[in-house]
Amino acid sequence: MVAPVTALFPKGFFNFMTRKAFNFYRSYYDVFLMLESDTDKVQFITALLKKQFENIDTDNLSPMALFAYKSQEHNINSQIEGYLSKNKLGGRQGGSVGGSVGGSVGGSVKGRQGASVQEEEKEKGEEKGKEEEEEKVKEEYKEEGLFLENCKEIALKDEKWVRIAKTNSEELEAFNDHCILIGLSKKTPIDYKRHFVNWKKQNPQILVDINRKNRDDSW
Repeated sequence: MVAPVTALFPKGFFNFMTRKAFNFYRSYYDVFLMLESDTDKVQFITALLKKQFENIDTDNLSPMALFAYKSQEHNINSQIEGYLSKNKLGGRQGGSVGGSVGGSVGGSVKGRQGASVQEEEKEKGEEKGKEEEEEKVKEEYKEEGLFLENCKEIALKDEKWVRIAKTNSEELEAFNDHCILIGLSKKTPIDYKRHFVNWKKQNPQILVDINRKNRDDSW
């Protein structure tokens, strides 16, 4: 027995085949800009689009891409739930399959127009209520920052900054130890880089010793 075509696609895929657009919130763009690695940016935006247009969750995201996606997950899921709800009320499924030809054509056009208008109106109404929540997420990111190890990974991926700062993983690890000693466990990536450069200028001998030790170990 041949399996139905629907068995070849993820659950819910066909519910989204007629979706033409969604509201791209400003918060999506803001979080996208916070990601410093092109790889993280591509992973985040791809996961967002795949969820909106296919309702498929993306696995194996990088730590930063996952952090960005999770910060917007409530908004994304709300849009998905709103679309599914209106899609069901609009009768886009079933009507065109089980109804008559005339009913399918007429109902399909009217259903799509009505559902599209309803979807836009609901999402516009939801945007206002979500603005405060979006701002809160951004403020938490700015105020709390990321764990030092994540900041280190981001800094090392910025090859231009690494060249300018003339640094390496060992120096950043020593800087992380310094931060922990003074009671710091989180920073924003930008502040992390700035603080490291200042610390390096003030502690040149410590870093000379670190690099000398690494050379001795390699011998």
